[in-house]
Amino acid sequence: MSSIIHQLGDKTSPLIVLHRTLEKIDDIESLAIVIKKKNGDMQVDWSTLAISTMCMMATALDIMTRREMEESYELDSGVADKH
Repeated sequence: MSSIIHQLGDKTSPLIVLHRTLEKIDDIESLAIVIKKKNGDMQVDWSTLAISTMCMMATALDIMTRREMEESYELDSGVADKH
């Protein structure tokens, strides 16, 4: 999982992310994506997959997002320095 998650602080264009994903296409069984458009709208698209897989993908995204937020908070607040 962590190999496909990119750190929030890194500046990576959508084109680079799509290119990295296409490089892994032979290993991808199913895919779900969230797109933030320039006007702020969000779109979601996915390949054929079971509802249970979609739920697991949503849970994985939630877990990884929370981890990144916690790490970002620790770095911004100096909490990481106290460990």
